[in-house]
Amino acid sequence: MIEHDAGYFLAARRCPNGHPAASFDGRSLDVALEPDPVTGSAQWFHFRAFAREAVPIRIVNAVASSYPRGWSESIVWARHGGRRWVPVAASYADGVLSFSHVAPRTTVSYALFPPFPFSRLARLAANVAASSFGSSTAAVSEAGVACRLILGDPDPAARQIWIVCGQHGNEHPAIWFADGFVAALLERGRLPTGSSRRCSNAAACRRESVSMSSRSPIRRA
Repeated sequence: MIEHDAGYFLAARRCPNGHPAASFDGRSLDVALEPDPVTGSAQWFHFRAFAREAVPIRIVNAVASSYPRGWSESIVWARHGGRRWVPVAASYADGVLSFSHVAPRTTVSYALFPPFPFSRLARLAANVAASSFGSSTAAVSEAGVACRLILGDPDPAARQIWIVCGQHGNEHPAIWFADGFVAALLERGRLPTGSSRRCSNAAACRRESVSMSSRSPIRRA
């Protein structure tokens, strides 16, 4: 934590990314992105901040990120007081991404994209396991929570589609996609089947399976 009479910076409770780039002087809070420890990429951030005024928050090394061209159209997301994540307008100029503290005198979580909750992942896994054509396995370790969801025929010989997401701390958008994708398949009550025109073996097409592997690392503050 970096603290000043007018406010302070806090690491996020889960999947934190970002650290103070300079002492908080009460006029602006400067934050630097941290690269992924495995891939070295840097784009996504997630941290908390408190300020008595609507001070600007600046990601000062945004220009050194993996995709700096993407900042010009970025939206920052904020959450406070147990409320839902809401979009916050941001601007990018001279290599710095800037936005304003949205709730003076309140601690606010900020992220480039809302982090995917572990509770939601557990609920998704339970829904898959409760379906007539799915199963799930999960493992918890120091590296994080690994969850594998299988829809369809578990036979390794069956045709499979793999969706791998959330292996690193900046892949939350991919987990949100997989969540909606799997939920849509469960809502249908059955998996789509192939056709003999697209598959030389119609029986194999009927055994179409979908497998998703999701991993959401826990990074220590």
